[in-house]
Amino acid sequence: MKLSILLSSHFESHVRSRGTGYYRSGSVRIKSGSESAVEARVHGARQYYVEMTLGGRQLNLRCSCPYFESTGPCKHLWATVLAAEAQGHLSAVTGATGNLVVNDDLEEDEDAALFETEVDDYRRPVRPLIPPPQPRAAKPPEPGWRDRLRQVTATAEPATNEHWPASRQLLYIVNVNASITQGCLVISLIAREPKRAGGWKKPTEPRLTRRMIQQLPDPADRHILGLLAGASSYESWTSSWHHELPGSFRVTHPLLLTLMPLVAATGRCFMEVEAEAPPLIWDDGEPWHFELSLGRTDVSQWAVRGLLRRGDEEMGLKTPVLLVPGGLVFTRGRVARLAADTRFEWLEYLRRTDRIEIPQDEAQAVLAELLNHPVPAQVQVPEELRYEEVRGTPRPCLTVRALELGRWEKQPRMVAELAFEYDGQRVADDAQGRGLYDPQTRRLTVRDLAARKRPAIALRNWA
Repeated sequence: MKLSILLSSHFESHVRSRGTGYYRSGSVRIKSGSESAVEARVHGARQYYVEMTLGGRQLNLRCSCPYFESTGPCKHLWATVLAAEAQGHLSAVTGATGNLVVNDDLEEDEDAALFETEVDDYRRPVRPLIPPPQPRAAKPPEPGWRDRLRQVTATAEPATNEHWPASRQLLYIVNVNASITQGCLVISLIAREPKRAGGWKKPTEPRLTRRMIQQLPDPADRHILGLLAGASSYESWTSSWHHELPGSFRVTHPLLLTLMPLVAATGRCFMEVEAEAPPLIWDDGEPWHFELSLGRTDVSQWAVRGLLRRGDEEMGLKTPVLLVPGGLVFTRGRVARLAADTRFEWLEYLRRTDRIEIPQDEAQAVLAELLNHPVPAQVQVPEELRYEEVRGTPRPCLTVRALELGRWEKQPRMVAELAFEYDGQRVADDAQGRGLYDPQTRRLTVRDLAARKRPAIALRNWA
């Protein structure tokens, strides 16, 4: 059991809430810590000194603040509990059993002397978290039903003081550099709160758990984070309900096209964390299609370039800020869909190199290579290189031949090879490319990939 869960019932809820704020603001400085002891300074209205030590089955807590003297366990102690838990200190406390009490009888060492120096104005009496056990008269055994009800309580989720203010906004940041490195969309989360005089405070990284998702005031945020958080690991031996969500998420296809319109619709999705940066707008128009363009650069030089086209719109590959497989096109202030059949091999290469330059007398040869390329793409050409594109009807051809006998083989083996013939040209079943190009007739016979599935399946079943 976590340290904070073990001790939470010994602190008032408002104390835990304020102590959590102290911890998150970085007000706790742990001087020393181990599995059984922690010494810390907590910066509040002034600097307070905190000690937590485990002796046998007693957890001794002391703080130099007035609240501890007058009331008991304070926000400075709770902030130290969270800091110690985060750094792995006081691990022996979770193994202790019995009642926990605060003891004023600290061992005499240099840190104890320092404590006495800092609390001259605040002498602390012993503050029991739970009163020490008193001798009790023997009681008759409880009925079995009472023990069963107690077992239900033991398995219930503990109460939490986690809270998300209604004025705090969650922002979604498209991390361009990480998305390029990871090869998928990376979204980072930050939070901002309004200033009293107007405007926004400096954004900070939020600390969110799965439990807190349902506390978010905006239903759009609850929906988006529910999708991002996803399912937890089956092998996990602890409950994922308390797990803190990461600050960034890798979003891949097919969730990509479901999530991004929702995120953009919040009006709180940005490409950069800047005050003047406009939010991203979801472009619900037709998807962009990738094309290759073969054309002149001057009288004697040609080049192959890449471009994105959507109806009458055209965009060079250098224009988008980010292209995501799956796929999305990010420009300044907008995000739109990329055609699902886009081959990113061409996109990534031509965004790096910009063009492939070729001599004029090799333009026809390059066109044939592009049309027969294993990574297919639409090719735009000028009038002087115009070609005809026709749909071919494949005729399956099966070739069966005997293999040479190996040195130790006695039985002959046969191999069957499936191919398809288009107007006298034969192409293997596993060949890549959109079709067959004939430079003499300037005709591209587009392969019918759907029609070749049936004989291919029949051959596999026969084999």
